[in-house]
Amino acid sequence: MNRPKVGVGVAVLRENQVLLGKRIGSHGEGEWAFPGGHLEFGETIEACAKRELLEETGLQALVLETGGWSSDVMAEDKHYITLFAVVRQFEGEPKLLEPEKCEGWQWFPLDALPEPLFAPIHTFLKQKAPHEQVLSSLLDIYQARDWEQFHSPKNLVMDLASEAGELLDLFRWMTEAESRQPRPEILQEVRDEVADVFKAILYLAHKLGIDPIEAARQKIEKIGQKYPVEQSRGKALKYTAYQSK
Repeated sequence: MNRPKVGVGVAVLRENQVLLGKRIGSHGEGEWAFPGGHLEFGETIEACAKRELLEETGLQALVLETGGWSSDVMAEDKHYITLFAVVRQFEGEPKLLEPEKCEGWQWFPLDALPEPLFAPIHTFLKQKAPHEQVLSSLLDIYQARDWEQFHSPKNLVMDLASEAGELLDLFRWMTEAESRQPRPEILQEVRDEVADVFKAILYLAHKLGIDPIEAARQKIEKIGQKYPVEQSRGKALKYTAYQSK
Protein backbone atom coordinates (compact mmCIF):
# COMPACT_ATOMS: atom_id res chain seq x y z
CA MET A 1 0.00 0.00 0.00
CA ASN A 2 1.42 3.37 -1.00
CA ARG A 3 1.73 6.00 1.71
CA PRO A 4 2.41 9.73 1.41
CA LYS A 5 6.04 10.81 1.50
CA VAL A 6 7.25 13.87 3.37
CA GLY A 7 9.22 16.58 1.63
CA VAL A 8 10.61 19.93 2.78
CA GLY A 9 10.62 23.05 0.59
CA VAL A 10 12.81 26.06 1.38
CA ALA A 11 11.63 29.51 0.28
CA VAL A 12 14.74 31.72 0.18
CA LEU A 13 13.82 35.41 0.10
CA ARG A 14 15.98 38.41 -0.81
CA GLU A 15 14.57 41.92 -1.32
CA ASN A 16 11.07 40.73 -2.30
CA GLN A 17 12.51 38.05 -4.58
CA VAL A 18 12.44 34.28 -4.16
CA LEU A 19 14.95 31.67 -5.35
CA LEU A 20 13.60 29.08 -7.80
CA GLY A 21 15.12 26.35 -9.93
CA LYS A 22 13.69 24.32 -12.84
CA ARG A 23 13.41 20.64 -11.93
CA ILE A 24 15.03 17.82 -13.94
CA GLY A 25 14.59 14.06 -13.94
CA SER A 26 11.81 13.59 -11.38
CA HIS A 27 8.13 14.29 -10.83
CA GLY A 28 7.50 17.91 -11.69
CA GLU A 29 10.19 17.94 -14.37
CA GLY A 30 10.29 21.29 -16.14
CA GLU A 31 8.52 23.06 -13.27
CA TRP A 32 9.97 25.81 -11.10
CA ALA A 33 10.51 24.87 -7.47
CA PHE A 34 12.14 25.87 -4.19
CA PRO A 35 15.26 24.08 -3.01
CA GLY A 36 14.28 21.08 -0.93
CA GLY A 37 14.05 17.33 -0.63
CA HIS A 38 12.94 14.37 1.48
CA LEU A 39 12.75 14.47 5.26
CA GLU A 40 15.07 11.77 6.59
CA PHE A 41 14.25 9.47 9.50
CA GLY A 42 14.80 11.25 12.83
CA GLU A 43 15.57 14.58 11.13
CA THR A 44 13.92 17.84 12.19
CA ILE A 45 12.30 20.10 9.61
CA GLU A 46 14.85 22.81 10.36
CA ALA A 47 17.80 20.44 9.95
CA CYS A 48 16.41 19.05 6.70
CA ALA A 49 15.79 22.52 5.27
CA LYS A 50 19.31 23.71 6.10
CA ARG A 51 20.88 20.51 4.76
CA GLU A 52 18.97 20.51 1.48
CA LEU A 53 19.60 24.21 0.93
CA LEU A 54 23.33 23.77 1.46
CA GLU A 55 23.54 20.63 -0.70
CA GLU A 56 21.61 22.11 -3.62
CA THR A 57 22.68 25.77 -3.63
CA GLY A 58 25.64 26.18 -1.29
CA LEU A 59 23.69 28.74 0.72
CA GLN A 60 24.10 28.69 4.50
CA ALA A 61 20.84 29.54 6.28
CA LEU A 62 21.44 31.92 9.19
CA VAL A 63 17.81 32.36 10.29
CA LEU A 64 15.08 29.90 9.36
CA GLU A 65 11.34 29.95 10.03
CA THR A 66 8.99 27.00 9.62
CA GLY A 67 5.31 27.19 8.80
CA GLY A 68 2.81 26.07 6.19
CA TRP A 69 2.39 22.76 4.45
CA SER A 70 0.69 21.26 1.41
CA SER A 71 -0.78 17.90 0.43
CA ASP A 72 -0.45 17.06 -3.27
CA VAL A 73 -1.10 13.97 -5.36
CA MET A 74 1.28 14.54 -8.26
CA ALA A 75 0.85 11.19 -10.02
CA GLU A 76 -1.08 7.99 -9.48
CA ASP A 77 1.65 6.65 -7.20
CA LYS A 78 3.09 9.89 -5.77
CA HIS A 79 1.43 11.66 -2.86
CA TYR A 80 3.57 14.20 -1.00
CA ILE A 81 3.10 16.13 2.22
CA THR A 82 5.42 19.13 1.85
CA LEU A 83 6.53 21.13 4.89
CA PHE A 84 7.79 24.63 4.15
CA ALA A 85 10.55 26.71 5.68
CA VAL A 86 11.42 30.35 4.96
CA VAL A 87 14.97 31.73 4.93
CA ARG A 88 15.49 35.50 4.88
CA GLN A 89 19.06 35.66 6.17
CA PHE A 90 21.80 33.55 4.61
CA GLU A 91 25.41 33.53 3.53
CA GLY A 92 26.72 32.98 0.02
CA GLU A 93 25.43 33.15 -3.53
CA PRO A 94 23.38 30.33 -5.08
CA LYS A 95 25.36 27.76 -7.07
CA LEU A 96 24.18 24.81 -9.14
CA LEU A 97 25.53 21.90 -7.07
CA GLU A 98 23.16 19.16 -8.29
CA PRO A 99 22.90 19.66 -12.08
CA GLU A 100 21.21 16.28 -12.48
CA LYS A 101 18.21 17.61 -10.51
CA CYS A 102 18.02 21.29 -11.52
CA GLU A 103 18.78 23.40 -14.60
CA GLY A 104 19.90 26.38 -12.52
CA TRP A 105 18.85 28.84 -9.82
CA GLN A 106 17.28 32.23 -10.51
CA TRP A 107 15.78 35.05 -8.45
CA PHE A 108 12.18 36.03 -9.29
CA PRO A 109 10.02 38.89 -7.95
CA LEU A 110 7.29 37.58 -5.66
CA ASP A 111 4.63 39.23 -7.82
CA ALA A 112 6.03 37.83 -11.09
CA LEU A 113 6.69 34.13 -10.54
CA PRO A 114 7.43 31.93 -13.55
CA GLU A 115 5.21 29.16 -14.87
CA PRO A 116 4.78 26.31 -14.54
CA LEU A 117 5.27 26.19 -10.77
CA PHE A 118 5.83 22.95 -8.89
CA ALA A 119 2.47 21.69 -7.52
CA PRO A 120 3.31 22.06 -3.79
CA ILE A 121 4.26 25.70 -4.34
CA HIS A 122 0.92 26.38 -6.03
CA THR A 123 -0.88 24.86 -3.05
CA PHE A 124 1.29 26.75 -0.57
CA LEU A 125 0.72 30.11 -2.25
CA LYS A 126 -3.06 29.62 -2.18
CA GLN A 127 -3.01 29.29 1.59
CA LYS A 128 -3.66 32.44 3.58
CA ALA A 129 -1.49 33.34 6.53
CA PRO A 130 -3.42 33.67 9.84
CA HIS A 131 -3.32 37.48 9.79
CA GLU A 132 -4.67 37.44 6.21
CA GLN A 133 -7.55 35.21 7.31
CA VAL A 134 -8.40 37.67 10.10
CA LEU A 135 -8.25 40.60 7.65
CA SER A 136 -10.49 38.77 5.17
CA SER A 137 -13.14 38.18 7.86
CA LEU A 138 -12.89 41.80 8.96
CA LEU A 139 -13.35 43.06 5.40
CA ASP A 140 -16.42 40.83 4.98
CA ILE A 141 -18.02 42.45 8.02
CA TYR A 142 -17.21 46.01 6.94
CA GLN A 143 -18.28 45.52 3.32
CA ALA A 144 -21.57 43.88 4.25
CA ARG A 145 -22.42 46.92 6.39
CA ASP A 146 -21.05 49.55 4.00
CA TRP A 147 -18.70 50.86 6.70
CA GLU A 148 -15.61 51.22 4.54
CA GLN A 149 -16.74 54.71 3.52
CA PHE A 150 -15.87 55.86 7.06
CA HIS A 151 -12.47 54.20 7.18
CA SER A 152 -9.98 56.79 6.01
CA PRO A 153 -6.43 56.30 7.31
CA LYS A 154 -6.91 59.36 9.53
CA ASN A 155 -9.99 57.87 11.15
CA LEU A 156 -8.30 54.49 11.51
CA VAL A 157 -5.32 56.04 13.31
CA MET A 158 -7.74 57.76 15.69
CA ASP A 159 -9.52 54.45 16.21
CA LEU A 160 -6.21 52.75 16.95
CA ALA A 161 -5.32 55.41 19.53
CA SER A 162 -8.74 55.02 21.16
CA GLU A 163 -8.43 51.23 21.36
CA ALA A 164 -4.90 51.50 22.78
CA GLY A 165 -6.26 53.95 25.37
CA GLU A 166 -8.91 51.45 26.46
CA LEU A 167 -6.21 48.81 26.88
CA LEU A 168 -4.11 51.27 28.87
CA ASP A 169 -7.05 52.09 31.13
CA LEU A 170 -7.28 48.46 32.30
CA PHE A 171 -3.78 48.71 33.77
CA ARG A 172 -4.09 52.22 35.17
CA TRP A 173 -4.22 51.45 38.89
CA MET A 174 -2.59 48.03 38.90
CA THR A 175 0.54 47.32 40.88
CA GLU A 176 3.50 45.77 39.06
CA ALA A 177 2.60 42.37 40.53
CA GLU A 178 -1.06 42.66 39.48
CA SER A 179 -0.08 43.56 35.93
CA ARG A 180 1.99 40.38 35.67
CA GLN A 181 -0.92 38.17 36.72
CA PRO A 182 -4.29 39.93 36.22
CA ARG A 183 -7.45 38.46 37.67
CA PRO A 184 -9.28 36.16 35.19
CA GLU A 185 -12.09 38.65 34.53
CA ILE A 186 -9.55 41.43 33.88
CA LEU A 187 -7.47 39.17 31.68
CA GLN A 188 -10.53 38.54 29.50
CA GLU A 189 -11.02 42.29 29.11
CA VAL A 190 -7.34 42.65 28.23
CA ARG A 191 -7.76 39.91 25.63
CA ASP A 192 -10.68 41.77 24.03
CA GLU A 193 -8.79 45.07 23.95
CA VAL A 194 -5.68 43.41 22.50
CA ALA A 195 -7.93 42.05 19.73
CA ASP A 196 -9.30 45.54 19.06
CA VAL A 197 -5.79 47.02 18.85
CA PHE A 198 -4.62 44.22 16.57
CA LYS A 199 -7.51 44.51 14.11
CA ALA A 200 -7.10 48.30 14.03
CA ILE A 201 -3.40 47.94 13.13
CA LEU A 202 -4.15 45.21 10.61
CA TYR A 203 -6.83 47.23 8.85
CA LEU A 204 -4.77 50.43 8.82
CA ALA A 205 -1.85 48.54 7.27
CA HIS A 206 -4.21 47.12 4.64
CA LYS A 207 -5.50 50.58 3.74
CA LEU A 208 -1.95 51.90 3.28
CA GLY A 209 -0.60 48.86 1.43
CA ILE A 210 1.77 47.83 4.24
CA ASP A 211 2.60 44.20 4.98
CA PRO A 212 2.51 44.32 8.81
CA ILE A 213 4.42 41.07 9.27
CA GLU A 214 7.26 42.10 6.96
CA ALA A 215 7.29 45.57 8.51
CA ALA A 216 7.60 44.00 11.96
CA ARG A 217 10.44 41.73 10.82
CA GLN A 218 12.36 44.69 9.39
CA LYS A 219 11.76 46.70 12.56
CA ILE A 220 13.06 43.84 14.72
CA GLU A 221 16.24 43.78 12.62
CA LYS A 222 16.65 47.53 13.20
CA ILE A 223 16.16 47.07 16.96
CA GLY A 224 18.89 44.44 16.99
CA GLN A 225 21.24 46.86 15.27
CA LYS A 226 20.34 49.81 17.51
CA TYR A 227 20.73 47.82 20.72
CA PRO A 228 23.93 45.70 20.60
CA VAL A 229 23.64 42.82 23.08
CA GLU A 230 27.00 43.45 24.69
CA GLN A 231 26.05 47.08 25.43
CA SER A 232 22.32 46.93 26.18
CA ARG A 233 21.83 43.65 28.06
CA GLY A 234 19.95 44.31 31.32
CA LYS A 235 19.69 48.05 30.67
CA ALA A 236 16.58 50.13 29.98
CA LEU A 237 18.24 52.96 28.09
CA LYS A 238 17.32 54.53 24.75
CA TYR A 239 19.49 53.44 21.81
CA THR A 240 21.09 56.89 21.61
CA ALA A 241 22.92 56.05 24.84
CA TYR A 242 24.89 53.38 22.97
CA GLN A 243 25.85 55.49 19.99
CA SER A 244 29.46 56.62 19.88
CA LYS A 245 29.88 60.34 20.29
